[in-house]
Amino acid sequence: MRNFRYTLVNKYAKKDKSPIKEYEDLDMSHWDSFVSKAISEDFEKTSQKAKISAGKNIDPSRVGRGGFLGLDKVWEDRWNQLVLRYPHLAHMEDRRSRIYTVSRAICNPVTKLFELGPHLLSEGVLTGRLHELYCKEIEMKEIGTYYEEGKDVVTEVVGKGCQHGGVHC
Repeated sequence: MRNFRYTLVNKYAKKDKSPIKEYEDLDMSHWDSFVSKAISEDFEKTSQKAKISAGKNIDPSRVGRGGFLGLDKVWEDRWNQLVLRYPHLAHMEDRRSRIYTVSRAICNPVTKLFELGPHLLSEGVLTGRLHELYCKEIEMKEIGTYYEEGKDVVTEVVGKGCQHGGVHC
């Protein structure tokens, strides 16, 4: 949906063109209000602010179109692929930590295999957030809070509501 809006704004609204030929099913009754909003100064300010914010995110979530719900279907296969490539990951036992890790993996366009960025793994050693997740998991097991209801490794490390790579966390 986001890509579609981007296309409508940049290919049509900002160029004062009509998309009706390419998108016959588009309800044109809303087009004028869409265009006025898309070319407004407020829209441009918001857009610039979002671009700057997105640029600051050094650990973006890469779950794809299906979001975390879509990742639920494939995370175990991707996890196993990552563990084969990065054996240190095998020490992470927490399911949500594993899903968090998979959500940061990038599909290599050449090999079609998932890889982790250098900010997460360096020379086979966990770094950054992955190291923090692993250490927190060990700490929570040692003090006995790992199995407590409402205690979660990812939430403890990343923060509540910040698991999806937001820069405001």
